[in-house]
Amino acid sequence: MKKRMDSPEAIEETRERRYPSLCFDRPLSWKEVFEIWRKNEESTGQWEEHWKRRGFSDWESWRSDYAFPLEPEEREWKLFTIGEPFRDVPKFLGAPSVAWIANVYRDSGTLPLADIVTLPQFSAVNQEKVSALRAQFPSETILTGIVWCENVVIIEGMHRACALSLGCSDSQSVYPKGVSIALSQWPYRSLPLLGGKSLSNRGDALRFEGKEFGAIL
Repeated sequence: MKKRMDSPEAIEETRERRYPSLCFDRPLSWKEVFEIWRKNEESTGQWEEHWKRRGFSDWESWRSDYAFPLEPEEREWKLFTIGEPFRDVPKFLGAPSVAWIANVYRDSGTLPLADIVTLPQFSAVNQEKVSALRAQFPSETILTGIVWCENVVIIEGMHRACALSLGCSDSQSVYPKGVSIALSQWPYRSLPLLGGKSLSNRGDALRFEGKEFGAIL
């Protein structure tokens, strides 16, 4: 009998089959996950122009709006250590966000990170940020994602995930001491569309591997 997409058995089978280096660490609340985002971003100031341009008054209102389609407070979150990030992170799918779709994926709602980092438009848009990360990657970092249709999909931390996906491909090698990811199961057939105004992105459709997925939310 086919397992529900949100069943514990399906989550564990996905981990064992596709991402064997992921090791469960501990449960997390959404509040803890959001504070991880805050620690990563709020104090740096590099995103201030972005959220102001989009009409938000502060970092918290911008990121709360971004997370809204995930129904994050209704999800169960768990922290996993990624034992072999160079092997497993490139197999993750990229964030299904308005900006990444428009600027990088273009005709798809998401793509594997291993493919994303080879696209010419990826280098054109993200080279500066990713190169800076590869030159000075954080010794420890926590990404955020959802498990959807037996795939881990990045929700927050795309530039760090892309830097890891480039791995040791050239002299700018990344050697982090610890990489973890906060994960929650996404039980719906469609991916949420992130980064648009939360009340206007419902009904939009995402595409992956030639299939169209109408948004659930």
